Amino acid sequence: MKIVFLDRDTLSPQTRLRRPAFPHELVCHGRTAATEVATRFADADIVLVNKVRLDAAALAAAPRLKYIGVAATGTDYIDLAAGRARVIAVSNIHHYAAHTSS
Repeated sequence: MKIVFLDRDTLSPQTRLRRPAFPHELVCHGRTAATEVATRFADADIVLVNKVRLDAAALAAAPRLKYIGVAATGTDYIDLAAGRARVIAVSNIHHYAAHTSS
């Protein structure tokens, strides 16, 4: 199972990512330009994003993609209709922002 995080540097360095309990390869990119999106996760089963736009063309370029994990509160930058058509699950990362303080 290949997991690609497209914009890890948009989260604070103190934010720890718990590794999945299943066998996987995790590839983290600090940031991903719009021109790099489709190629960076073309062979991924799971993609993690915070601010990177995932449009229908990018999703179409990733035939193995099964899940999009969002490290943010919204999903307006993800083409949800294209994801549904491909049966790609989209959700916020479990416990995202659960331990914030003001």
